[in-house]
Formats: sequence, C-alpha cells, structure tokens
Amino acid sequence: MVRIMTACILPRMKASLEIVLGSLLFFGFLWCVYPEYTSWKHLLFLLMMLGLFIYSKQSRNESWKDLGVRWDNWAPSFKILLVITLLLIIILSIIWIRLFSLNFSFYKQMDFWVKFSTYPLWAFIQQYIALAFFFRRLREVFSPHHVPAVFLSAILFSAAHLPNLPLVLFSFFGGLLWSSIYHKYNNLVVIIFFHAIMGVFLSTILMMNLSVGPWTDSLRLTKTTPVDYAVDRVNGKPAGERFSPIEIKRTDKAITVNGWVAGKNSKVETVSILLDGNAFACKYGTRREDVAAFFHNPEYAYSGFQATIPIAGIKPGTYYMKLKISLKDKRYPHYPSKKIRVKIQ
Repeated sequence: MVRIMTACILPRMKASLEIVLGSLLFFGFLWCVYPEYTSWKHLLFLLMMLGLFIYSKQSRNESWKDLGVRWDNWAPSFKILLVITLLLIIILSIIWIRLFSLNFSFYKQMDFWVKFSTYPLWAFIQQYIALAFFFRRLREVFSPHHVPAVFLSAILFSAAHLPNLPLVLFSFFGGLLWSSIYHKYNNLVVIIFFHAIMGVFLSTILMMNLSVGPWTDSLRLTKTTPVDYAVDRVNGKPAGERFSPIEIKRTDKAITVNGWVAGKNSKVETVSILLDGNAFACKYGTRREDVAAFFHNPEYAYSGFQATIPIAGIKPGTYYMKLKISLKDKRYPHYPSKKIRVKIQ
C-alpha cells in the first residue's frame, strides 16, 4: 500500500515542482530579464530553462514520438484543425475589414516571407513549452482527469501574452483547443503547423499587434502606430539604421538625444527615454519646421525633443535606448519598436 501511494504521490510532486520552477523561469525571463537587454542574463535564463526541459524529458525517458513529434497519426487532428482554422481566418478577416483593413499586398513584403520561413520554429518553441512540458506535467498532476490540465495549460499559455489583452483572449481559446487536440491525438507537429499559419496570418495580413511583456500597449489591436517619430542624433552622431552601437565616452559626461515625435490623432503629452531600467524625461516641443514640411502638416512644427542623460551612475557596457511616449487621449503609453544601441566606455 505504501509503495502504491509513493508511486502515485512522488511523480505528482515532481511534476508540480517542475511546473512551479518552469513558470518562475519563464515569466521571470519575460517580465524581469528580457526588458533589461543584458545579454549574459538572457543567456543564463535560457540555459536554465533548457536545462530544466532536458532534465525533465530525460528523467521520464520520453522520446520525441512520446511528445508528439510523429507522422503516423497526423490525419485526424489535421482535419479538425483545418476546419477550425479556416473558419477562424474567415471570421477574423470579416471583422478586420469592417473595423480596420487587411494587408492585401502581404506577399510583396519581405516581412511576410521572413515570418513564413521562421514562424514554424517559433511555434515549435511555444508549443513545446506549452504542451510537451506544461500540459503533460499538469495532466500528470491531475491524472486521471485531463480537463483541469487543459484549462490550466490554456491559462498559462494566455498569461504568456500579457498584457496584450486581445492576444490573451485569442491565446486562451487557442490553448484550450490545442491542448484538447494534443491530449486526444498526441500529435505536436500538426498543432505547430496550424499555430504557424495563424501567427503569420495575424502578424502580416491582419497586421495585429502581437507584442507582449512590460512595454506593451495592452489594448492596441493593430501594428498601426499612433505616432510618427524619429531619433535623429545621439551625441551628435546619426542614429539611423546602424549595425554597430553608438560609442559614448565617459568624458562626454552625458548622452544627448535629439529627435521628434508627433501624434497622428492626438497631441503628445510627454516623451521619455528608457535606458538601463530608468526613464529620463525629454524636453518636448522644440521647433521642427523640416518635419512639418515633410509631412505637409503644420501641427508637426513643434514636434522636436531633446534629452540629456547623465552617465555618471551608468556602468560601462552596451545598452538599448527606447522611447516612451504618452498621448493626451491614450490611457497607456506607447513604446515604439525602434531601439538605439549605445556603448558606454
């Protein structure tokens, strides 16, 4: 009797500990480590997560076929997901045409082909974490009942997309569907295939905002930005497309950033520069007749900004600078995707 209880309890305890540790590592990386843009911390957390996945897989003697990387049973789950995915694409397309617009020239854009060729790998990573790791261990904890594992797996998958609320909703229902299909048919390849299709469709045809993490505008549905902006110069050096970081000498004593920001439908309230985990306020409203002339919009005439960031308290190293823009009629700040890399010597 004791052996039977031990055989039942110990695997569940082990699975529970792995779920907790995996959650701490994953969400700690997403919310605490990734925003810092510190390469060694990224690598450390990624290696710890990889080590956990390898240990967990090897300790259970799980083969790739056990995890669902197989071709012998693809047809049943493929038929179900094909119908559901096509219906979802049609429904979302109708909604998007009425509310926003569809990107009908997607096939002419490099972004589409890059996503088309790389998203399957990204879908594999996501589904391995969500299904092959978390769902299988949740199912082990709640065995012989799989429904709680399906719901908790969907909750974890959707939580990974916070604070993007529309994407959280999509991810929750996707998590319910995919974990249910995975439980019944145990085929990861088909789920990865349709996950990749939906990811490419959402990001390049619907142009949906798929950003997640602490710098995300939680209610923005599309990639369409609410501002026009540019960072022109950093310490007098052009800040356009660069492969190498802008070098800042300690003798400069400060980082001076010049650029411009203009709201498309709302006036700009504040502009800040994010660097090394801190926000530095910019002086906003300097005259930029060149910007107004380029956009043929006189309201852009006072769109210039300047920031002076002291470097005395910043350690030598390479950092990313990012804009934080608050608009007068927006509840959440906007974080443009462009980042400027600087190297403080």
